[in-house]
Amino acid sequence: MVRSASAKGIIRRATPADQPLLGEIAGEVFAIYGSDYGLMIPAYARDVRVITLVYELERVPVAFIQVGFLESRSGRRGLIADVLAVAVAAGYRGRGLGTALFRRAFDLLRPMLERGTVSDVQLTVADTNGRGARLFQRLGFRVVDTDYGTYEGGQRAIRMGLRQLPPVDDDGPVSP
Repeated sequence: MVRSASAKGIIRRATPADQPLLGEIAGEVFAIYGSDYGLMIPAYARDVRVITLVYELERVPVAFIQVGFLESRSGRRGLIADVLAVAVAAGYRGRGLGTALFRRAFDLLRPMLERGTVSDVQLTVADTNGRGARLFQRLGFRVVDTDYGTYEGGQRAIRMGLRQLPPVDDDGPVSP
């Protein structure tokens, strides 16, 4: 089991017992995008091709990140690590939990990038999600497509990519 301790919280791999709370957090955070993320996120968590990490406070998941692996369409060698979702429950935002989840995900992806198993890390963000876009840019993601499609809620999808992971940084999130 992958575990990473930080200020009063633990980042670990999701278990089947986490799925209802993942669905609840996703339903709250992603409702404006139109799809039923409350059902989709737990389904992704069951998929062996998806890594789901949860940020747990007092034994309760309050945030998560999911990374799936896709074949490259560009003909490049290696898989695309696609950040499918990152979400922090209301009341816990702005405390560094999302950053901490990305750092832990990067720790898992780093050897895959070094071996060439993964060639790129990508994600999609809604044009209305300024807070998320700023986080992703701070982590080194850059826009690769400004019109990647449209969410069911009508938001324009922006594709962002990361070719090189940021250096290892041991700073944890701000204490909740």
